[in-house]
Amino acid sequence: MTAVFNTMYNFFTGSKTQGSYFLLFAVSVFVLYQVNKARNKWFVMYPVALLVLLVGNPLSVWLLSFIFPAAATYEPLTEVLPILVFIPFACAEIISGLKTSRQRYVVGIILILFVSICGNMFGLFKGDTMTEEYRYNSEKKEILA
Repeated sequence: MTAVFNTMYNFFTGSKTQGSYFLLFAVSVFVLYQVNKARNKWFVMYPVALLVLLVGNPLSVWLLSFIFPAAATYEPLTEVLPILVFIPFACAEIISGLKTSRQRYVVGIILILFVSICGNMFGLFKGDTMTEEYRYNSEKKEILA
C-alpha cells in the first residue's frame, strides 16, 4: 500500500512540473459550482465523485493495479478526469455571465492568457515547467547507457 501512496504522490508532484492543469481543473469545478449552483450541481458532482471514489482513493488504485497488472501505472487512471472539458466550460460560464461585449472580450483574453500560463504557453515555454526527469533526452540517455 505504501507503493501506491508513493506512486500517487510522485505523479501529482510530477504533474505540477508540466503545468497546473489539475489545479486549474479544481478551480474550474469550484467556479462552476459558484456561478450557477442549481444548474451545474450535477456537473460538479461527477468529477468530485471520480476523485473521491477512483482517482484519489488509494484502495481503488491498489485494487485496479492488482486486478490489471498491465495498468499498474497511475497515469491512465487519472485520464478519466474530464479536465479538458471542465476548464473551457468554466471559462464559458464566466464569460456568459458578463453584461457587455467589452467585458466579455477583456475577460476572455485574460482567461486565455491565464490558461496558457498554467500550461507551458502553448508549447513555447519549456524552461522551468519540465524537469530533466521528464525530458526525452534523459530517457534516451538511459537507453543508450
